[in-house]
Amino acid sequence: MKIKEKSLFIILLSIALMLTLMLGMRMTAYADFAYGSYLVTETDNSDALAKKVVKFNGIDWYIIKDESTALNAGTVTLLAKDCLGASTFGSNSTYKGSTVETWLSTYYSNNFTKVDSAVESVTPSNPEGNAAKLYLLSTSEIPRQAEYLKSSQASGAYYNAWWLRSPGDNDYRAAFVYGKYGDVYCHGSHVL
Repeated sequence: MKIKEKSLFIILLSIALMLTLMLGMRMTAYADFAYGSYLVTETDNSDALAKKVVKFNGIDWYIIKDESTALNAGTVTLLAKDCLGASTFGSNSTYKGSTVETWLSTYYSNNFTKVDSAVESVTPSNPEGNAAKLYLLSTSEIPRQAEYLKSSQASGAYYNAWWLRSPGDNDYRAAFVYGKYGDVYCHGSHVL
């Protein structure tokens, strides 16, 4: 999802899946919303990419990629610090048109109305999705730092894990991240 006026690229809202896993979502926003109007609530300089947490739309996010050129220009990519909800993936591992893609669109519409004008629609690729303001990450988009991938288990989820939009090793498995340790499983878990 892109946030207009000085971009803030928000990647990954961790949302939990009712049947098995939580979801990772992404959005793009202008940087002044992350740095100007929204508060940096904590900083951890323990690794090369300082872990910063910002509050955006009342939710804590990690800044996992900073492409801003100033506090009011460019984009930053964010990852939700905690899980936000629950959904199933779909009937197969195809993200475009899936149950989870629809769930994310509805979740965004119901929860981001106050910041909607600051968010730009993005069309996910590799694997594809429909144009959306909030969508799952792919295996190639997740941050390398496991600390960013750890998450709490969402209410209604059977496991502390979250979906990626990448397919697993067959048509009925989708890639996921095990939230307790931040481990990525490209072979996937059953979507049904």
